[in-house]
Amino acid sequence: MPNRVRVEWTGLGGAPYLSTFYLSEDGAPTPAAAVTAVQAFLTALKPVIGEPYAWRTEPEVVTFSNPSTPTGTTIVESQTGDGDSDDGILGRALQGLVQLRTGQFVGARQIQGRLFIPGPTVSAVDGFTGKPRPTYISAIVPAATQLMNAGWLVASRKNNLFYEVSGVSVWSEFAVLRSRRD
Repeated sequence: MPNRVRVEWTGLGGAPYLSTFYLSEDGAPTPAAAVTAVQAFLTALKPVIGEPYAWRTEPEVVTFSNPSTPTGTTIVESQTGDGDSDDGILGRALQGLVQLRTGQFVGARQIQGRLFIPGPTVSAVDGFTGKPRPTYISAIVPAATQLMNAGWLVASRKNNLFYEVSGVSVWSEFAVLRSRRD
């Protein structure tokens, strides 16, 4: 059964932010292993996240049978970390965007997910195009691939199923999470 790991971000205005990760038992067999996998992902991103930003995994990991049915809660040790880059933070309206592909289609539409990464710095943006530099993108893709290999899942509330992530990419533009549809 999938485990949900939530990460709280602090640092600049608008915080706290929340990132939610679902990992399968196949890749992360215990709640503690799921937290360890998410922490490894975030630690790999430290060089591309600005210093004021910090994260903390919530101590409660919830296990689900499907996206609408939690089956249990396990208390684990919170993990923390913060950004390493001191290049100057970009505005909070600029965030990295990891696109999660599942290769599974319902009604001719691919089930996909996304993850916003706060705190890119001046060194992440190409001054001529205003887009993420290839070095920023290439720092994120291996970390996201490692989490994908640890059983990263996309939750589809509409279909009430979890889908394995089969491919990750970083959008070639900056993104912002302004609201969430339920």
